[in-house]
Order: sequence, then structure tokens, then C-alpha cells
Amino acid sequence: MGRSAPYFVGEWSGGGVGDPKSLAFANAYPFFKTNIFDIELSLALNQFIGGGYEDPSQQLSAQGLDTLLQQRVTAFNGRDDWQGTFIDNHDQMRTLVRLQKLGVEEAERDRCIDLATVLLMTVRGIPVIYYGDEQYLAYYDDGHNTPPENINSDNDDPYNRPGMTSWSRNTPAFTIIRVLADLRQRSKAVAAGSYNPVYADNDVLVFERRSENEIVLVAVNRGAAATISLGSGLDLPPGTYRGLLANASEVNQGNSLTVAPGSAVLVLGPLSALVVESKG
Repeated sequence: MGRSAPYFVGEWSGGGVGDPKSLAFANAYPFFKTNIFDIELSLALNQFIGGGYEDPSQQLSAQGLDTLLQQRVTAFNGRDDWQGTFIDNHDQMRTLVRLQKLGVEEAERDRCIDLATVLLMTVRGIPVIYYGDEQYLAYYDDGHNTPPENINSDNDDPYNRPGMTSWSRNTPAFTIIRVLADLRQRSKAVAAGSYNPVYADNDVLVFERRSENEIVLVAVNRGAAATISLGSGLDLPPGTYRGLLANASEVNQGNSLTVAPGSAVLVLGPLSALVVESKG
């Protein structure tokens, strides 16, 4: 008595944008009282960070990811912020293993999953972190060589449940999750605000999460270093912002957003991200 309703989320294979039956189920929430894991979003996040390593028929640009993120709002009748979101889980190969199978070098793999984690923690939805991702846990010697064209369809379970032999609070992944979990807890803009596209090209995605007078700007770059003019459309106060993730990883330390009357310039290093919070 007097408690909030429990939160239920269920697994629907292929659930999300593009699967009408899963959307019909999730959108009948007053009857079923159950949300779903957004598997299509998980696939898109993996394809985006896979970049040019993906099979040409399965590559996804930042523009394509932005289109999907906008479609989710309509497809879930505005309840996309209640669906479970994730990068990988117990029923699929770990993202790090997936990247290794695509031919991505180890140091770059870690930065790619960091980018996916930033997106997971800042797009609309309730993020679920698969244990070990915060430690870059992976088992690569599975004896199953999956070609890139089958990476998204092969029933390949590369022993993705290894036990962790060490655990640290100091990995970039852990720091990113901690910083953005704190942001989600205090920020209505990230927890339940609108998704507003700002800029997208092949490699760089910039968007805002907004709620009343609160703005959180998110920028991710999966490609080479970039300097981008965002024009005059930002409502942030003038100044230079280094963002919440500047000290989470070396690749983020040189990132900045400089806002002046009538202009805004974004500087992003390769495989890096920037998250700026502003109130009022």
C-alpha cells in the first residue's frame, strides 16, 4: 500500500523500431504493465561504434543513428524513456568481442565501447549495464571466426560469461558510468527530457536533452579529430566548456565547446565524447 508501481521490463527478440508487434505490446502498457528491452537500439549502437569495420551493408552513420533516436520517440508513443536500453547482454556476444571479430585493435575497442556507454547513459531509456563492461571484460579465444557480414545474425556465443579476476574503480568505463549515473540521478533532462538533434554527419553526433530550463548537451565522435561550427542555435551561456567527462579518459581531455553570442564551436578528439550540463 502506498508504494510506487513496480517496474517490469521483458525481453522481446528484435524488439524496438522495425518490429511492429513488439511496439504494439510495449504501447499497450496500461494493459500489460510491461516495458521491453530495446534490442534494435542495441544493434544500432553496436553498428555505430563499429564504423567502417562493419560490413558495408550494415554500416550506420551518426546521421542514421540520429534518425533512429528520433523515430523511437514516435514509435513508442513517447514512452521510449521507459524502455530498457543496453549495449550487450547474456544472450549475445559481448560488444568488445564483436569489435575484436570485426578487426578493431584492443586500445581502440576500449574507446569504442566507452562511446557506446556515453550514448547508452544519455539517450532516452533506462540503461542496463552488462556486468564486466565497466572492466572491459571479454573472452576472445572462442574458436568461432565470424565474418563481418554475419556479425549481426550469427548465433555466436563466445563464452561471454567469464569470471573477473580483478576489479577497479579507476577504468575509464567505470568513471564514465559513475559520472553519468550521477547526472541521471540529478538531471530530469537526462532522466526524462526531450531528445533534440543538434548536429550529425558520418562520425559525429551532437544532441541535447532538455527539461524546462535544464539542458544537457552530448557530443560523440567515432572518427578522426574534428572541429565543428554549431552555429547560433545553442541556448548555453557564453563560455568555454570542457564537460563532465574531461577527466574520465585521456581522449576526452582536449575536448571543448566554446559558446559566444551568435556562434558555438565544438572541438572533439578521435574516439571521444563531451557532455555539458547547464541549468538556467
